[in-house]
Amino acid sequence: MFQLFSFERSTDAASDPAAYSTRVSSAAAAAAPKGGVFSRDKHACLFAVRGEGSYTPVLGLDTSVNEKSAQLMGQAFGTRSRRLDELPAEVRQSRGFAQLVLNSQALVGSTQAGADPAEVARVLSTSMPPGCWVGVSFRAPTSNETKWHMRWLQHRHDAAAPTHNSIRQGVVAASFYAGGPTTQDACEALGLLASSMPGFDLDVRARPVPKVARGTVRSFLLAGVLAALWMLGVPFPDALYDSLKEAAEIDVQDQVALVWSYLWVPVVGFAAGGLRGVLASPVARLKRSLRTTGALPAPAQRKGKPAAPQRERWEQRGFDRETGSPRQPRHIKERPGGYPLADDVFKFGASTFTSMANPHGSSLVSSAGVAERAATPELLEADGLIIGEAAGEPVPIPSRAMRFGTMVFGRPGSGKTSLLQGLWGFLCQERVQPSGHPDRPGEQSALIAFETKGKGAAGYLGWAEYYGDRCALITARDPDSIAIDPFYINAPLRERALHAVDCFVYAYDEGAVGDRSREALRAVYTAAFCFMDHQIIDQVWAGSPEGKRLFTHPDVSVHDYAHALLAGLGEEPFQDLMATLGAYTKYSSRELSAAEHEDALAAQDAMGVIASKSAAARATYCEAPRNKVDDLRSMGFYFTSARRQASWHQVLNGKRSVVVNTGSVEGFRRMAESQTQLLTRMLVFSLHAAIMEVCTNWEDTGESVSIFADELAMLQGSSPDILVSWRAQGRTYGVRTFFATQEPELLLAKLLKSVMTYATVGSFIQPAIDQAEVVSKQLNSEVSPQDLAALNKYELALRTQVEDRPQPTVVVAVKDFDAIAGLR
Repeated sequence: MFQLFSFERSTDAASDPAAYSTRVSSAAAAAAPKGGVFSRDKHACLFAVRGEGSYTPVLGLDTSVNEKSAQLMGQAFGTRSRRLDELPAEVRQSRGFAQLVLNSQALVGSTQAGADPAEVARVLSTSMPPGCWVGVSFRAPTSNETKWHMRWLQHRHDAAAPTHNSIRQGVVAASFYAGGPTTQDACEALGLLASSMPGFDLDVRARPVPKVARGTVRSFLLAGVLAALWMLGVPFPDALYDSLKEAAEIDVQDQVALVWSYLWVPVVGFAAGGLRGVLASPVARLKRSLRTTGALPAPAQRKGKPAAPQRERWEQRGFDRETGSPRQPRHIKERPGGYPLADDVFKFGASTFTSMANPHGSSLVSSAGVAERAATPELLEADGLIIGEAAGEPVPIPSRAMRFGTMVFGRPGSGKTSLLQGLWGFLCQERVQPSGHPDRPGEQSALIAFETKGKGAAGYLGWAEYYGDRCALITARDPDSIAIDPFYINAPLRERALHAVDCFVYAYDEGAVGDRSREALRAVYTAAFCFMDHQIIDQVWAGSPEGKRLFTHPDVSVHDYAHALLAGLGEEPFQDLMATLGAYTKYSSRELSAAEHEDALAAQDAMGVIASKSAAARATYCEAPRNKVDDLRSMGFYFTSARRQASWHQVLNGKRSVVVNTGSVEGFRRMAESQTQLLTRMLVFSLHAAIMEVCTNWEDTGESVSIFADELAMLQGSSPDILVSWRAQGRTYGVRTFFATQEPELLLAKLLKSVMTYATVGSFIQPAIDQAEVVSKQLNSEVSPQDLAALNKYELALRTQVEDRPQPTVVVAVKDFDAIAGLR
């Protein structure tokens, strides 16, 4: 059986006739390669099948031909190929068949230059009735065919060097067939094809495929005549006996009778030849070939050498010997010579007929999405994680490219989270089983994933378990899990308060934290950190007993102190805390260390801006910053002092693997989206601060921290500078980023511009054209917004680098990473 492939419409239809002609000629040469010394020539077939509401192009390849030839043909059309199990039912159920044969050697005008590559398919799909099909069987021409055809062509065009589409590289010898419910339908379909093919300049006709082979009738007639002579015993002429006897000087009657008695031998021979002509007729061969191999018969070769063409001329006959005068010239008539091929075989460039199978010529062809794009050899050979296949070849994201950022776009459910988690698994494996390959992180790497939707955390943990890597899960809503404190930095009190204020500024939208709020927050957090760090109320309390009870419960946090210092509990608790702070300052000067006394002075000094105001003015002044602090107090489940605390410094120094889940999880109260966004942004800000402190020169020491997030928009705060800096200066700190997002327009302009410069940028399906336009501009001119909108599920338009050299965009069918790790 032949290998069968079909082609589907895509968004990348071939439109340049010259480029199309070159590509399709190469594809045809690959599909029907010329044989060698010990191998036969291969032939291939193209079908265009018109069904009820469908138009199906089919390519048939010999089983010994590489299936990449089908991919080449698909690329010539600007689409992709897919395998078929069998020929369409319309071909298998045909009852009438026709073939194209030479009618005369007359020249028929037909131009190919500039022809629309899809026009033939457009004509056929519109005019060919349902149930009909046309097909072409093609092979490489033999050397004799090429020689004879050139001689014939030179005579036909009256030129020593004729211009014709049959003398370029990649020409083929082709036979044309058609089928349908009736022979008449098949003849009409084939006539339609012949009249619509560009550059087909031969006078041809469609005829029914013969039901008997050539010479069959002659064989039966000769067998009948000889049988009659043998059975009736026609007398042998006496005169012939006498002449034979005289010439041979022997009695030949006995010999003649002997020969006559064996006349049945040629009778049987001719009869057998006639019978073979019926059983092995062209139509029988065609049906058998379609049934057993799924292909059309190979184009026949001419039997015998064709008569040479001859031009009209007068030939000089020399001189008369007697008179010495020239003899009368002899007139030589023009002879076109014999047709150089079999009368049902034609030699043309492949672009003459392949356009009948161009899927872009008919809206009845199913859509495949985006045209197949093969990866470069450099990309295929690069070291990295194999993420899927393009044109049948495994495609990696190179390890070196991973050092300089990976950004993935795509709608929900398109595959971006699965791909990101597959990359996470790749790094988990490196931590457990270091490969030692250049540019891979090895075991000296920290892994951090921000999960903001809740459900994705299981994927990261599943990959860690798959490779035996230890990974900690931090769930914001789960009081039993560890909490990363976003306000922790290893610095003096005033700097910690400034860090807290900056954390607020980053976490809220631009302008939400004004100058007055910054001033107030800096004051209250300086004092709140002092109260918490030194457990002041356990040493000194200058307020009422009822006021003290507000701060002695085990869940009290630094934000509760900040809230009270912003008069959030009323004027009396505020005054109690200020009195206690004053008493503690005096106490620390006498009883405690200089550092503790310095913190007390700093806290008392910072609170002066609030304490100096009247109660009414204080209430107005503190309202805006108090609202911000209340947002954190609403997440008391996370910020409670009773919960186990950790810091980014510990994660980085210990090269830990952690998944921070700030989304809602089953079994706990729902996490509001505003809470998820606020907490996530604060954690990102504090992570950046820790990286700047801990990871200095990690690039030189071979250490790294890889940061994952499948919704980057949740990480950006009022300013994109932090996330942008991870691209600009992150390499020095060993930062590797792996981000994804659904809607590119949700990213701040500066951040979007930054992620588009990542070494690896990919996009799954983007159904909204405006979103697709944003991404397609960064994927080279080869990918249009329509391409991104037409991608199939789990298909990725990928632009990456090999050794810092950008590669052409390739469309990758991403493998099922979830299934590999047993996540579903």
